[in-house]
Amino acid sequence: KELGGHVVVVHPTDVPRHAGQVVGRLDACADALKVLADVVSRLDLRLVIESPLPHLIGGHADEFGWLLGRLDPAVGVCLDTSHLWLGGNWDAFIQLAGSRIAHVHASDNRGTHDDHLPPGDGVIDWERVAESLRQTGYSGWIILEIAFPPEGRDVGLKRARDAAFKWFG
Repeated sequence: KELGGHVVVVHPTDVPRHAGQVVGRLDACADALKVLADVVSRLDLRLVIESPLPHLIGGHADEFGWLLGRLDPAVGVCLDTSHLWLGGNWDAFIQLAGSRIAHVHASDNRGTHDDHLPPGDGVIDWERVAESLRQTGYSGWIILEIAFPPEGRDVGLKRARDAAFKWFG
């Protein structure tokens, strides 16, 4: 808030999925997120839940939808392109999040790891990502969440920025 921000983006969990743990962990996560959402709203900020990696609890569309269903509709969603593409969940999460999309973390990957590549350097279909965001009416921030490429920070950031402008304007 002191830096001028309006949202607090959090991961719902960092716990890998194991049989028998999912329901209990989701319950605990929902309870914690309700408390956090209340505290954040009292600070005149908005809580935004980031889409997890697919191997983590909450990283499947049904689990994430279950969490959203237990939270106040004012709680937003941050779509992480790399996380969702790795799980093949982009379309499902777009449908779940709808008008709750409040933030986007954009990075590419090679299909097996969360590589944090600049858009266009991996396997993500950026035309599809951009079009689906347009269809939801999303017009907020798209944050480039990238690691510095081998060619260096300045060259890598320029390439990432140019790619983002190509798809998102």
